[in-house]
Order: sequence, then structure tokens, then C-alpha cells
Amino acid sequence: MTALTNLRILNLGSNQLTGPLFDYALSWPKIEEITVIYSSFNGTLPEEINQLSRLRIIQIGETEMETTIPSTITSLTDLHTLSIGGSGITTEFPTNIDKLSNLGM
Repeated sequence: MTALTNLRILNLGSNQLTGPLFDYALSWPKIEEITVIYSSFNGTLPEEINQLSRLRIIQIGETEMETTIPSTITSLTDLHTLSIGGSGITTEFPTNIDKLSNLGM
């Protein structure tokens, strides 16, 4: 999956895929949208998520991911959707989340 350097939209819903998805995502420099719902993906939202500077949408739900939301996510200035309902993500939002002026809350 690391060879998908031109990938812009990833929608992996309702599947039996497993593994640490975001380990691969860091190698997709043009990714704009990641939607992973009803799957067995695991792993974390990495501190390096800020490297995905084009990311506009992150939707994670009903997965096996367990993590916190890294403070580096506030560097994603184009991010307008962050949906983590039904995921294993249990954390407070970074204190500087208000830096994401395009984020709908």
C-alpha cells in the first residue's frame, strides 16, 4: 500500500481488512480523505499525521483503533471534518484544536 503515492481518497468501509492503517497512510503525500468505518484496522493516529498536509477529512468509526488525538493534528489547516464516533479513540482534544479554523464542530 505504500506505493499509492497519488492516492487522494481512501474509503474502506464495511470490510474485514486488518492492520495498522496509518503506518501506510504516512506514505501517501496527496491523500485528502481517509474514511475507515466498520473494519478491523488497528493502530494509532501517529504524531506524524501533520505530514499529510492535504488531509481534509478523517472519519474513523467502529474500528479496533485505540489511541489519542495527537496535538500535531492542529497543523492540518485544511482539515474540515474529524469524525471519530464509535472508534476506540478515547482522549481529550488537543488544547489548541481551535487553530483548525475550517473544522466544523
